[in-house]
Amino acid sequence: MNALLKLLIVSLLLSLAGCTGSKIRKEKPADVIFTEGMALFERKSYEDAGASFQELNAKYPLSQYAVQAKLKIADSYFYDESYPEAISAYREFEKLHPTNDNIPYVIFQIGMSYFNQILTIDRDQTATKNAAAEFTRFISRFPNNQYADDAGKNLAICRNNMAENVFYIGNFYYKKGKYKAAIERFEVIIKAYPDFRGMDKVLFLIGKAHIELKETEKGNAYLEKLLKDYPESKFVKEARGILGVN
Repeated sequence: MNALLKLLIVSLLLSLAGCTGSKIRKEKPADVIFTEGMALFERKSYEDAGASFQELNAKYPLSQYAVQAKLKIADSYFYDESYPEAISAYREFEKLHPTNDNIPYVIFQIGMSYFNQILTIDRDQTATKNAAAEFTRFISRFPNNQYADDAGKNLAICRNNMAENVFYIGNFYYKKGKYKAAIERFEVIIKAYPDFRGMDKVLFLIGKAHIELKETEKGNAYLEKLLKDYPESKFVKEARGILGVN
């Protein structure tokens, strides 16, 4: 009986060893998982692609594909429009690999993740401000990078949106007859956003607001600047009338 029992135990151990070996043999190597993830990514199956890249990082953290997989996890979130998750993943990549050749792309993508969440000018502009900060950081560090032109264009859009938001608030106060509050907002635009596309209307309204407060000299100065800097503005005719000039 003892010999039979030993034989059964040995057989059981061999069977278990065989199962374990079978599992090891069936484990996908890193290159296969990465290739599958890329195929899913190319098919725009971003959630599944991200899962594949995460699997690769979990099983093969020291693999030659691990760094690239981390970047593709962030990209998968980005193209799946999961922007907060994308921002977190890109920032984590930048933190872990600050000298990687992809860092310019990573910073640009952080900016784009915020940029794609920008709301209309009458709503909260936190995403706009964050996008502007990232594009500014990008241009400062990589002025000659292939993404620099796009970063500059997007930064201009962000700055204009922020100015429009301040103008929206200032114009609201102006219409309510709260001229001091309106002037404060218009002054912010003049100082912080001198390239604002609607500067002519800012000068016109801040001039009128000062005149409404009996600050005629200040008001006239703004209207005169309007005539000088924006002679083709639609506000010129009314400004001339207020100033009493031809």
